[in-house]
Amino acid sequence: MYQSFRRMVFCFLALVLLMSSGLSGIFEAYGADTAYATESVQQTIIIDNDNEGAPNIAGGFPTTTKGYFSSGMLGGGSKSTLAYAKGAQNANTNTAYATYTPSLSEQSFTMGTYRVSVWIVQRTAASARLMTEVYRNGESTKSAYDNAAPAGGWVELGIFDFQAAGEEYVKLSRDPGGPTGYFNSDSVKFEKLPSRIHTLRDLQVGSTSIFQPTVTSYTYLVSNAVHEITITPTATDPSAEIRVNGVVVNNGSSSESIPLIIGDNEIPIDVQAVNSSYTQRYTVVVKRSAGNNTNVTLSDLQLNGVPLQEFDPSVTSYTYTVQNASSSITILPISADTAASVKVNGTVISSEQPISVDLTVGNNEIDIVVIAQDPAYSQHYRLNIYRQKADATLKKLQINGHELTRGYNVTPGQNQSPGFEPDVITYSYEVPNGENELIITAETSDLNAVLFVNGAQISSGTDSMSILLVHGVQTIQVEVQAEDRSYKKQYDITVGNGNHTRGKPVRTTQEYYLTPGKYAVDGDGASVWRNVLADGTPYVWLEVDLLRRTSFNRAVAAFYNYTDMQSFKIQYSDDGLQWQDAYISQAKPSSIENVSFPEVTARYVRFYADKAKDFVFTGLYSFEIYGATPPTNVPGENYERLSGITLSNGLISFDPYSTDYTIVTDRDITLTPVKGAEGQTLKIDGQSQSNLLVSKESLFGGVRTVPIEVTSQDGSRKLVYRLHIELVPSVPGSGYTLAFEDEFNGSALNNDQWYYRIGSNAYTDNKKENVSVSDGFLRIALKKEPAGSGGRAYSGGGIITKPLLGYGYYETRFKQWNKEGFHSSFWIAGLNQRVTVLDGDQLYSPTTDYQVNEIDGFEIDTSHPDGVMTAGHYWWPGDAHLTYVPYTTYSEVDSSDGFHTYGMEWTPTKIKFYVDGKMFREEFYPGPHGAGTQGRGQHLWLTSLVYKLPVADDQLPAEVTYDYFKFYTKDYGLDAPLDAVIVDNGDPSYSETGTWSSTTDAFGYDDNDTRFTRTVGDQVNWSKALETEGNYEVRIWNPSFHNSTTQAMYTVQHAGGSTSVMIDQKMGGQQWISLGTYHFTQDEEATVTMTAMDTAYLRADAVMFVPKANDPTNPEPGAGPAKKDKDKDKDKDKDKDKDKNKN
Repeated sequence: MYQSFRRMVFCFLALVLLMSSGLSGIFEAYGADTAYATESVQQTIIIDNDNEGAPNIAGGFPTTTKGYFSSGMLGGGSKSTLAYAKGAQNANTNTAYATYTPSLSEQSFTMGTYRVSVWIVQRTAASARLMTEVYRNGESTKSAYDNAAPAGGWVELGIFDFQAAGEEYVKLSRDPGGPTGYFNSDSVKFEKLPSRIHTLRDLQVGSTSIFQPTVTSYTYLVSNAVHEITITPTATDPSAEIRVNGVVVNNGSSSESIPLIIGDNEIPIDVQAVNSSYTQRYTVVVKRSAGNNTNVTLSDLQLNGVPLQEFDPSVTSYTYTVQNASSSITILPISADTAASVKVNGTVISSEQPISVDLTVGNNEIDIVVIAQDPAYSQHYRLNIYRQKADATLKKLQINGHELTRGYNVTPGQNQSPGFEPDVITYSYEVPNGENELIITAETSDLNAVLFVNGAQISSGTDSMSILLVHGVQTIQVEVQAEDRSYKKQYDITVGNGNHTRGKPVRTTQEYYLTPGKYAVDGDGASVWRNVLADGTPYVWLEVDLLRRTSFNRAVAAFYNYTDMQSFKIQYSDDGLQWQDAYISQAKPSSIENVSFPEVTARYVRFYADKAKDFVFTGLYSFEIYGATPPTNVPGENYERLSGITLSNGLISFDPYSTDYTIVTDRDITLTPVKGAEGQTLKIDGQSQSNLLVSKESLFGGVRTVPIEVTSQDGSRKLVYRLHIELVPSVPGSGYTLAFEDEFNGSALNNDQWYYRIGSNAYTDNKKENVSVSDGFLRIALKKEPAGSGGRAYSGGGIITKPLLGYGYYETRFKQWNKEGFHSSFWIAGLNQRVTVLDGDQLYSPTTDYQVNEIDGFEIDTSHPDGVMTAGHYWWPGDAHLTYVPYTTYSEVDSSDGFHTYGMEWTPTKIKFYVDGKMFREEFYPGPHGAGTQGRGQHLWLTSLVYKLPVADDQLPAEVTYDYFKFYTKDYGLDAPLDAVIVDNGDPSYSETGTWSSTTDAFGYDDNDTRFTRTVGDQVNWSKALETEGNYEVRIWNPSFHNSTTQAMYTVQHAGGSTSVMIDQKMGGQQWISLGTYHFTQDEEATVTMTAMDTAYLRADAVMFVPKANDPTNPEPGAGPAKKDKDKDKDKDKDKDKDKNKN
């Protein structure tokens, strides 16, 4: 048996029993202190925010600025005579503060007791409360002084003890709980008084320190062999007096030897401060042992009430294993000598008294100490309790070396990327082409766990045996059993082989441009399709064209943010219009759904889900369809789409499911459609031909639309593509006329045409003086403002057109600066009451608060002059913000290498962006269209400012330069022909059924009032008895908005019966949309009915009936905006005032 024996000069066992008794008044007393009533000040230290002495105090004390520090943009304040010296500083934020550190002052600051005062500067009733903080010795005291405090004098904060550790300070700031306004920082005074520090910082018995801060009573055990002992006390303040047993002892020195009797020996230690009013007594009770027994062995050791079978008193180390369920263990050590004491993990227990010890997973080392009657003798037993792990998780799971696909739920802190997660147990895997077997690679989080794949055990980190791959869907089970076998976890992998949707064309309700619908069918589990957050539509769907009629009976979907989906369906269709349900789930989906249903045959399949709430991201990582036959990418006999369209001057970006294309050219071009399937027949511009030459001359005067009709091999389906061909807008003859221009000639800005932009943005003040005109250029100066100027760090500027502009072509010629910092823009937006401008030298602030539409022709950071950013936004009152045309960057031009021409064309349906005559971006525009018909209500802005740091300060001042600005416009056919018959939503012949409401967000034809509903089945009717029998084109005014429905069902009642047309109200907004031309009889009601097909916003405004010549050709319903009759008197149309401003 191993025994440890220590013999010391003062043979003792350091068993310190700490008996806490709090110090009362040891460190300090705040406020007035009677102990200092007659004491004189020994030293004065004043820290001021300047160093010009103290002219307001007779015979003023010397001052110092050392130790003073300000932060948070404290500015120079009033040089009031009520300031302590030259003047104070002030600030009006909660983040500004000033600190005064006495240890950094020019005067000696030593340990002791100080009266601290702050100089209060004169304040007004509007001033903030001053917050003071005195920090010392690891603690702080805060006080707030309101406006009733004295002004122009010292205010005492209290008396404080400082140990002079270099960390002490006084901090002045604004009270965050008080009124807003300015606070002042000036001077702080420290007056040294006789010290009242009367504490110890160390206490030794013999050579062992037993000191604990805030503890004044100690018990110390020593062996029977120890007959005398010394005490060594050390005071915090070396000037304090120390007595041990009534005898003065030098600070840090040992007392005389103190004889010990058997039992308790109480030794008092008294500390008296320099200010004798403050004393503190410490006591040490030294217990000398009466016995001499040295037996330190155990006779038995029990765990959970059962004797340890292998226990031997001479063996001092044991190992014991318990299951994970055992979170604690009861230990009963029995000493051989009943006079000995036992400690378990430091806790003293009596012999035969059990103790419970908590266990962590893994090894737990328990220390059992037997202390003999003579405490100089002790023995340690080590008990290692191993608690087994319950970890039944994997840390890696792959098939054939590939990552898996899992659903994603919006949970704070959850990994948002797809792939393996230990706590996610459901996965899917779509077998790539060419794989014919499955091999699982799994690795357990705990190396001691056991792993099974489809019931066969494998080693962690190794490959499984090859698993037979079947056509269709199969499930692979991976089971993990924890080390103690009491915990299990099963991972399920749904494997799909022969997916019919992979790589097929898709359409969606809406998609974010970085996460398009095609990502749900690309076979990559890491890519995702999701909608746009701003989409207020209460549902989402993804439609896949299988290219031919296909039989299927199973679907697998991996969801993105599945908890925000209410329910889902799998639907099928032969024409992509009429849908039937193959599978319906009324419950919320889980992360991955693997559903089967009776076999159906169709060309189109659709995933459809109702969202649980508006304005959430939802979507799919994958959408797979399986059937009995293998998939194919060869289109069937009923396929009616092209695979591409080539031009003589290059390709166009083609999507078989987009039927309208705009081609901008400045030369003759030849169009050649490329068939999408064998056996298709084509007609171009009504003729059976393989290509068509379009001459430049045929485009003068407007846009030429060329239809391409495609008929499937079996003749069952037809589709018409429309190519809208036009000249580059700046080319004469494109139909545009110049409506506004400024060449910036002369020596000053034309105040009849432009406002100056002022106010502050980000790091910039916009200033009129930074805008100048000279040498035929508009120049905007970019400057670094002097420190202390009271404004932002930088200044720029900008100009804004006074006239309201609208739909049309905008063009400028511009040269950018090429250093870091500034952000230049060419953009259109409205003005509202949050914008401040200068009209000449007069301040002008708009009083309107209507919505603001913003389209960015370019935004270019000077640090990246080769990045031309474009976008479209919308701002509601209150600055709520949505982006409808996302930011993209065009990088094929360096805006700083010289002047470049930039253009943007805004029409009721699209936005196009140009650089140097080349169109580089075209987007449908589903957002609001501004106030007024023709989009009027917008201003053009040319600006430059600092949005982000850093800035190349050493290169300032600099400038950006604009050569000119021009605006062209034309008639977009938004005004009604004179002979048209219009029924508006306020007319008597307009009626509603259901729940409808008014809104001014989506602008109407002739006023701001439009109507909406979100209830399925609600209807509106527009009816009119037409005076003349004949053919009429029926048009509806579409009050587009971002959250409008994509399924507005219009039904026209005419002489031949009824015709229904589905319109996407997100597109083609704020204009007339044609439903087709129909025959109506005299004096019979011509009726248009609109029906809500879903719970998205269905919007209603006006219907127009336009007389047409008796032409047997009946345009296809829903073909898009009808062209304005060219034989009408355009001058008369212009006289008809439809240019009303809409808020």
